[in-house]
Amino acid sequence: ANDLLEELILDILLKLPPKSLLRFRIVCKSWNNLIQNPSFMAKQLQGSIALTKHQPLLLLRQCSYPREDYTLHLENCGFEEYSRFHYPFRYAFGTRFNFVGSCNGLVCLASNLTSTGMDFVLWNPSIQKCVLPKLSQPMVKGTSFIGFGYDSPTNDYKLFSMSCEERAMRLDVYSLNKDSWAIKKQETSLYYASTHQYHSPAYVCGIAHWIAIRAFCMGCRRVILSFDISDEVISEMELPDCFCDARIQLVDLSISTHKDSTIVLAGPVSTIGNEVPRICGTLRFSSTEKLILQLCSGAIVSVDPKSLKIETTLGNAAEGGDFSSQDGHEMERRDCNGMICYYVESLVLLDNARARNCMATRTPSGRAFA
Repeated sequence: ANDLLEELILDILLKLPPKSLLRFRIVCKSWNNLIQNPSFMAKQLQGSIALTKHQPLLLLRQCSYPREDYTLHLENCGFEEYSRFHYPFRYAFGTRFNFVGSCNGLVCLASNLTSTGMDFVLWNPSIQKCVLPKLSQPMVKGTSFIGFGYDSPTNDYKLFSMSCEERAMRLDVYSLNKDSWAIKKQETSLYYASTHQYHSPAYVCGIAHWIAIRAFCMGCRRVILSFDISDEVISEMELPDCFCDARIQLVDLSISTHKDSTIVLAGPVSTIGNEVPRICGTLRFSSTEKLILQLCSGAIVSVDPKSLKIETTLGNAAEGGDFSSQDGHEMERRDCNGMICYYVESLVLLDNARARNCMATRTPSGRAFA
C-alpha cells in the first residue's frame, strides 16, 4: 500500500509546474529530497518536453528601457499569455543583457562586449536560479559567434563562442557540469565576421548555425557557419548562389529552423499586405506554419506566409512604439530587439550547488540584480 501511495504521489508531482514543485518542497523532508533528486528532475524534464510537443509554449522577450518582460504564450490562434516571469536583472552602467539562446528551461544571456570581457548568465526563470560563467579572456569585437545548447551524449549544457584570430578560429566552450572554460583553436586561412553578434543560432540535431561573412582575397561571401555541440567542431556550408547575388548583398538574411531543417530567409520587406511598415527581421516559423516577424517599431507579429496578412500581434510592443529611453536617446536596435523561442518549463539548476538565487546576486563585473 505504501509503495502504491508513493507511486501515486510521484505521478501527481511529475504533472505539476516547477513553481508549484518549489512550494511543495516545504511539505515534508521526503518531498523535498524527492523533488531535488536528479532522477525526478530528469523525469520532470522529459514530461515537459513531451507535453510541449502537443501544446507548445513560446517564450516572448520584449524590452523598453528601463523595463524588460519575459512572458510565456500558448501557440494557438491568439497566442494567449500562459504565465509571466519576474526578470531579476536591471540596467547598469548604460549596458544590458542580450539574449543568446534557451534550452530545456535555461535562458542564456550575455552582456555587451567591453575591454574587460563579457558577463554571461545561465538563468532558469521558472525557479529563479542562475549560474554566472565568466569568460576569462576578451573576445574580438565584431567577429564573435555566441551560442548555448545541450550536449546529450554527456548530459551537459554548453555555452560557446567562436572568434577569429590570425590564421585560426578561437573556440571558447563553457561546461556547466565542470563549471570551467576550455579554449581551443582550429587553424584556418579564412576570416569570418558575424552579421549580428547577438542573433541566436538555429539548432538542428545538436548543431548550431549562423549566417556569417567569409572574407578572402577576392572579396567576401555570405555562408552558414556551424558548430557541433558534442564534437566541438566548426564547419562551413555554402549558401545558394541566389543569396550571393549582388542585388541581395544589402538585404538582411536570417536563419531559423522549420520541421527539423535549417532555413534561410531574406528580408527586410517594405510592406506586407499594404498594412505593415518596414520589417526588421524574421524570428522563426511556428509549428502552425506561420511566420513570426519583428517590426522596426519593436512589435512581434504572426503573419500568414501565403496571404502576407498579419493575424496576431504578440505582447504589447505595438502599443509601446519606438522603444526609446526616457531621456530621449534611442538605444541601439540590436539591444532592443524582441525575441521569441520555444520554451520548456524545468527544474534544471535546482540541484546545482553553484546555482544562486537570482534575487540576491551580482554578476562577476558587479552588475546588481534586483
